[in-house]
Amino acid sequence: MFIIMASLIIIYLGWFIFSKPEKMWEMQYQFFVKGGEPTRYAIFCIRLTGIVLLLAGAMLTALYILEIISNVSSKG
Repeated sequence: MFIIMASLIIIYLGWFIFSKPEKMWEMQYQFFVKGGEPTRYAIFCIRLTGIVLLLAGAMLTALYILEIISNVSSKG
């Protein structure tokens, strides 16, 4: 159950990072940059991170489900 909760959190974070890269940039650099704006490359890298997290969460969920299926089928 812990793995499912962790993967859902990872998927949510990935979705949030992908959908709101400017907000993530602000959260990351709010104490270091005053009145600055992110570059296109920074937005691209932040969105890429979101995609990687989405994929990692989906893979973790899929692997856990496959593990459950293999355990159930080996008992039967």
